[in-house]
Amino acid sequence: MSDVAIQALRDGVDCYFLYTGNMFPIYTRKEVKSILNTFQEAKPDQLASRKIAYGELLAISALGFQYDRQTLPNGNASVCTPFYQKARLFLDYVVEQAPLRAMRICCCSGIYNVIAKSSLAISYTDWGILLGSSSGLCVGKKPAGLSKRDFDGYIKTFTVLITVRSWVTATLGHIPSPEVSRCIHDTRERIDNTGALDSAAEDPVLGVLQQKMAQITVLKANIVRTVASFRVLSSTILRQMHDDLDQWRSSLPAYMHLETLIHTPAISPDQRRVTFYMHLFYMSALILKIRAVLATQKDIAACTWGLEAKAAILQGIQAARNSARLLGLILEEKAVVKKCWLTMIARSFYTRVTKYQSLIREYLPEPKQDTQEDPSSYEDGPSDGYSYLFVESDGDVSLHHLMYELRELLCYPLTLLKSSSDAKMPYPTIFEAFVNTDINFAHHLASPFNMAEDEVPSGLFPPEDSLKEGHDMTEG
Repeated sequence: MSDVAIQALRDGVDCYFLYTGNMFPIYTRKEVKSILNTFQEAKPDQLASRKIAYGELLAISALGFQYDRQTLPNGNASVCTPFYQKARLFLDYVVEQAPLRAMRICCCSGIYNVIAKSSLAISYTDWGILLGSSSGLCVGKKPAGLSKRDFDGYIKTFTVLITVRSWVTATLGHIPSPEVSRCIHDTRERIDNTGALDSAAEDPVLGVLQQKMAQITVLKANIVRTVASFRVLSSTILRQMHDDLDQWRSSLPAYMHLETLIHTPAISPDQRRVTFYMHLFYMSALILKIRAVLATQKDIAACTWGLEAKAAILQGIQAARNSARLLGLILEEKAVVKKCWLTMIARSFYTRVTKYQSLIREYLPEPKQDTQEDPSSYEDGPSDGYSYLFVESDGDVSLHHLMYELRELLCYPLTLLKSSSDAKMPYPTIFEAFVNTDINFAHHLASPFNMAEDEVPSGLFPPEDSLKEGHDMTEG
């Protein structure tokens, strides 16, 4: 292989460790160095080892280039495609020869397709989970002949697969098969009860971070499964959701609290950035809970709300405000990922709520006094100023229609899970959702990737006029 091709692989690896490798530690630098050495130094009778190593390097490079296209020559966004396509060609061979290494290729390919917003993300993550499970990873069983160091590395990759699959479940409402669901459940039990990730991590902070990322994405996926299983979310179910999320938040070490990260950070900048995203996962879980509450109601404009449901809705809206402020902070630090679903969905939720807030509040009496929020606080408890969510239409057709539209916007795609025969609103399929997402952001995704970092795509962030207050808070 030419020196140019080798350098291209090295560049892709560097891109991976610069970004994705911090959030999803599939490989360590030492592991990739060993793979590179195998690929370059393998003898003629070691063709199998060389092909396996090449397949892994292609997958790592594809993911690295997919995530950080701005570093590519002339901003050429198509460079990552041939790496990905070649990695796919080697996958079947690696599955036969080294299933656990194939699991890692599946993990890279799954995240590659998450960034590309392709439903292939589901196929690759499920395949990777099943490969790991068949080798005993979901129950912590070390295969014979595997060193503890290699086993710990595969455990980390397996947990990344669980995290990504749960993220996709929570985002799209696509519930995995019973076998994959069982693997996710068993792995979560090990993470919660044995501290397996802490012992497997090279860096204690990254170990805790990966553990907490896995836990919160699984909790989000569980909310989706609950919506699919129950026609109505009772107070008991809502309370359990609240307790699970609150327990997760309370278990965070002090150096991972948002206030500490913002004012007196005690971890590295890369770890801090990833921890911000972890908090966005938590906030989006609170947002998902409010969407779950709304999705189980046939008519948001006519229903009455219990105390638990009201608390969930208020907490979800507060989380949306906090996520908008946190995304503003991340943007200022030039750490926003342009194609990140988390960024798109969290900001989109708040944009839509803000739009309807201004319209629906016209039907409410003037507030007795203004309420000011502490700009330095990121508390997720109920806040004043959200009474518009519970306004009664009282026969007002225009208001009833507004509340109807609000539900239609906020509940998608959770209403897909109900499959109600008497559904009044037409919801697109999951595939159509992918297409719609691509269309909505096409003007941005098609733009050159060597644009200035501070150029924000239209529609991703709310209009300045409607969010002036929120923008001012971010600057605090």
